[in-house]
Amino acid sequence: MSDFSTAVVQAKQLDRYRRVNYVHGLVLGVDEFLQEEAYLLEKDQLHNRSLHGYGTVCGLAVISDDGSDGPRIKVRSGLAVNPRGEEIRVPVDQCASLNEWLLKNRDDVDEALGSPPLGPLSINVVLCYRECSTERVPIPSGPCQSLEETTKPSRIADDFELQFTLDEPQRAEDEAIREFILFMSQIRISASSPGLEEQELLALIRAEFLPESPPESPVPVSSPPGDWTLHPSVARERLRAAMRLWITEIRPTVGEEGKNCASGPPDEKCVLLARLTFDVGLNELGYFYNDSEVRIDEDDRPYLLSTMLLQERLLQQLAEGDGGAGGVTAHADLSGLADAADHPQYLLIDGNRPLAGPWSVGGQRVMDVPVASDDNDAIPRIEMDNRLAAHAAADEHLNYLHLDNPPGRAMRSELDVGGNRVVRVADARQNRRDALPMTQAKRQFVQLESLVNGPYHIVAGGRFDIDGNAVGNSYNNLRVALAGNVGNMFLFEARYDTYLNPDGAGATHALIVKGTSEGRTGRTFLSVVRFEANSFFVSVGPRNLEPSGFSIEVSFVPGS
Repeated sequence: MSDFSTAVVQAKQLDRYRRVNYVHGLVLGVDEFLQEEAYLLEKDQLHNRSLHGYGTVCGLAVISDDGSDGPRIKVRSGLAVNPRGEEIRVPVDQCASLNEWLLKNRDDVDEALGSPPLGPLSINVVLCYRECSTERVPIPSGPCQSLEETTKPSRIADDFELQFTLDEPQRAEDEAIREFILFMSQIRISASSPGLEEQELLALIRAEFLPESPPESPVPVSSPPGDWTLHPSVARERLRAAMRLWITEIRPTVGEEGKNCASGPPDEKCVLLARLTFDVGLNELGYFYNDSEVRIDEDDRPYLLSTMLLQERLLQQLAEGDGGAGGVTAHADLSGLADAADHPQYLLIDGNRPLAGPWSVGGQRVMDVPVASDDNDAIPRIEMDNRLAAHAAADEHLNYLHLDNPPGRAMRSELDVGGNRVVRVADARQNRRDALPMTQAKRQFVQLESLVNGPYHIVAGGRFDIDGNAVGNSYNNLRVALAGNVGNMFLFEARYDTYLNPDGAGATHALIVKGTSEGRTGRTFLSVVRFEANSFFVSVGPRNLEPSGFSIEVSFVPGS
């Protein structure tokens, strides 16, 4: 028996903001190599969290499918960055059983649902960073040591951990950024007033995000958010000041308590991927998934856009002449036509007599123009703001249906848009001082005939993901909603603003519905199921081939 024990040299506390100064004669030990590694790791992680943020970078889609013991949640391979700036790589798809988790976590579910259990359960899908020690090798040691004591791991591997948890990861900076941008979106660029002064704008921001930090000088701002404007001549300067305030005063207060951009990495190692909501049952074994839809909510998932994507978006805005500033919203700013506010709703112009409606769609009558009983007046006169009079001389505004009195420029007999003839005035003739071509029977309206796209025309269209969300802009406000399943197919209800049921009583038209379906693992299909009074239904699938989205185009065909 020995009275001596093996002595172990304790490593020093590492400082992530120091690097080793290599000089001749310096004795290198474990501490020096660990210090060098800690410094380089912190540089990479500091760059990520300070200049880019955190969240999903690529992949990591969360989906639900059927397993042998109930629903499985699948997380696809991908890459993320956590709030510490650590990169988390998931090299292959991962699956987990909801029922297995429910049985293992009965106490936590009890606490979440209360007693008796009430309502659906919501849990989070969370991705965390961890390290794994691997590849053990022998090391020098004293006598009578165990295998554990005589070998040590020679490598540290980056690894990950996927969890179902009732607790949501800390994402204070992500939430603060969203709130800040939402707040700033209430401030409009407008030339209609002088707008906010710089100190007024900064006072508004401080009051919202730094309520316990009074401004250098109180600046009262009594106007409601709808009146918050910046004049175009100073908008750039004011917005730069607002962003400077975010960087210098607000961002240092965001995050875990006691942690900011200069005090070291936060403790949070996980990022939120999705929130699952589903119904549960309870038996003698514990909780189990109750046959219902698993709702996957990814609205709060933080994510990071690549610099290349942001670059292309900026170039697109510049190419469109937008300059990334939201464009000009006032007509007067574009053409100098007096001080009138933007008024694209007007279709006419002679300074004091707007063209009357109403307009209709669907391929038949486009509009009615009432005719006055006085033969000296083609349509009733109505009062109009004199500021619009400048339109009468605006020859360059060829997109307007022009009227003047006396009629030097009556409404054209045909109206073209983008090279396609859109409307035609039927039976036109000039009648003394009539500003509009009138019908021979002098009836109470001018009939405009639709000539859009030949014998039939497109009335709605759009592209959607498999959750029913629009991808890009839809035509005529076409929207869809998941309505359940038909066999092995997803069922969607579709509607648009001017929908007319072709199967309804007295209907004299037909609808042609075309569609394509996009599948992840095989060929998928889209077909029409039925037409109803206010909408129609299509099926997309099969579900086992994991359709990712679909497109719909609806054409209107007039009857005889």
